[in-house]
Amino acid sequence: HLRSLQREQPHNLSVALYLSDLYARTDQVHNAVAQHKHAYMLSEDPHMRAQILAHLAIIYYDHHMFDQMSELVAQAERLNHNFAPLYN
Repeated sequence: HLRSLQREQPHNLSVALYLSDLYARTDQVHNAVAQHKHAYMLSEDPHMRAQILAHLAIIYYDHHMFDQMSELVAQAERLNHNFAPLYN
């Protein structure tokens, strides 16, 4: 299970990304947000961080949390202004 793997390897970015996707797809918003934030902290790559923020912004959009969404889009733009999904 991914959760037990994360307990064993808390600094594994791949596990955090898989869990964030799983929680988002199953509409477990609180867990999805927490895992996206955890994945963001694990990554040092600006492109990956922008992608994580974009995914998190979509979750906020889907749940009508537009202020949080806008903040994340602006933050992602500062990291990587050429990240095309931000402009969809």
